Amino acid sequence: MKYSLKCPLCSQSLTIDAETENDAVEKFLSEGKAHTEKHHPNIPAMPEEQMKTMIRFGMKKQES
Repeated sequence: MKYSLKCPLCSQSLTIDAETENDAVEKFLSEGKAHTEKHHPNIPAMPEEQMKTMIRFGMKKQES
């Protein structure tokens, strides 16, 4: 299943393949950290649980 998420800071769209929603959250967590370090280096890191909550709220399952 494909999932998408937009960065709340710059609206860049990220898309990943994942078996479950939990898998998608973990993949977006990793991708989100890398995206933030590269594109928003001056933004302080947020706690992992807070980031997971934002991901769950913002991610969308894409219909096939």
